[in-house]
Amino acid sequence: SLAAFGKAYEAGFKTIECDVRICGSGELVLAHDDDISRLSGASGLVSALPLAALRTLGYEEPATLFAAMPSDMTFVLDIKSDGVAQRLAYLIEKECVAGRNRDQFIATGFNHRELALLKQQVPEIKLVPAFAGVPAGGVDYLVQMGAQAVCLLWMDGVMDISFAHECRQKGIALWLFVPTLDQKVQEQVANLVPEACIVDVA
Repeated sequence: SLAAFGKAYEAGFKTIECDVRICGSGELVLAHDDDISRLSGASGLVSALPLAALRTLGYEEPATLFAAMPSDMTFVLDIKSDGVAQRLAYLIEKECVAGRNRDQFIATGFNHRELALLKQQVPEIKLVPAFAGVPAGGVDYLVQMGAQAVCLLWMDGVMDISFAHECRQKGIALWLFVPTLDQKVQEQVANLVPEACIVDVA
């Protein structure tokens, strides 16, 4: 929610992560799940419902978030669905005309096709594709994408450590997504010296 992002900024966090989808009427919406039942108690899919209906359930648009956040906030945008790249590129350019810098926008997610399309339209954007394992092309795949970093999932302490080290050797920064950050995980993660660590607090 906008309130949660605002509290994060007040607590000193200058970077926030949010998920972006296309709704049924074609606009961009901030939503992790396509199914709205978990958060709203209603039934339906973000991809099928019009923006007007989603607004009544508390869903926000990226443009609203950008307008509400201070000028020094950085946004990590997780692309969740097809069709996001073109609309998001337009929105980012609009924000840059209004005074933000392109390096305040970082694109991540498992939808590598949309990430590549966004990179074509906003060449300066930082790409951080996400993986649950090792991509078929290895580090070369990341280089071809133009990725500056890679986000690896750390689930139950399982991750391909050798791939993480190979990425770092090739100049690709390491991000980690972890379900929790207890003492044991902190110690394991620290040894990898990640550039960023995303913790699931839902």
